Amino acid sequence: PIAQLMLLDTDLRGRMYVGVQASDSSGSPRSEVIVYCFDAIDGHATGRAVYRMSDVADESFKDAVVTDDGTIVFQYRDEAGVHFGETRCSN
Repeated sequence: PIAQLMLLDTDLRGRMYVGVQASDSSGSPRSEVIVYCFDAIDGHATGRAVYRMSDVADESFKDAVVTDDGTIVFQYRDEAGVHFGETRCSN
């Protein structure tokens, strides 16, 4: 089940990216975001990516963005501070 929508974005070629925080079988939210990637023409799934969520209870306006070339840039926070990473969709 989906706990919350975390990302909704497109890249320069029109590919769509939908990121969700899923729940495990007990209903507890997982500590990762799963991004599903969709074709710009017919909307078929083209891959997915996974990135880490923040460990601390701290809200931010936007934790991830998709760049023009389809790179997913994300931030997460833990006790040591703010960290940045990037990933891409793969099959």
